[in-house]
Amino acid sequence: MQQSDPEGVSKLRRGVLLLILDGLLIYIFEPVSLFFLLWLMINGKFPTTISLIYIFSMLALIVLILVMFLGPFLITFAAAGYLNDGFSSLLSRRWGLIGAAGAWLLAIIVFVSTPWGEEGIIHLVSLVVFPLEFLEILFVADVGFVLIGIGLFKVGSSYNNKLLKIGGIVTAIPITNFIGLIISYVALGEVERGP
Repeated sequence: MQQSDPEGVSKLRRGVLLLILDGLLIYIFEPVSLFFLLWLMINGKFPTTISLIYIFSMLALIVLILVMFLGPFLITFAAAGYLNDGFSSLLSRRWGLIGAAGAWLLAIIVFVSTPWGEEGIIHLVSLVVFPLEFLEILFVADVGFVLIGIGLFKVGSSYNNKLLKIGGIVTAIPITNFIGLIISYVALGEVERGP
């Protein structure tokens, strides 16, 4: 078991928490927001006269659009920074670089799949029109989660924490990586509190 590094564990835990929040934003908040916007358009709830409800709807729409596009971008880059620092301070150079590379790979994928990535809005439209490109992005994101899972597993091994090892393994599995992040967050809390 390695000597405790509370700062590194804390940074790693913050990075994992941000990835969990990013997943919630992408898988829950964005679909609900898009459904809300479609509902407004289909039901003709955009009135032609200016009213308090209309102004509130437009402000809500602007906030939703900003959160949907900026949220994942900012959260993933912050998570990558925390994970990079955490893995670098907790693991040897080789294993630390593997975990950090996974975090930065996710950040790059989020940047590329946002409206300002590559060719801007045209790229966003192409993701819908050409689902093969979307599948490629998902594949690269899965590679990022595999690398993060390996890093979490190695941290669990160095602290002799079975729950963190399990969290790392589950994070590395593409379909269950969100659950693995939650398990890892709980396990990192145990490591942070100490024996």
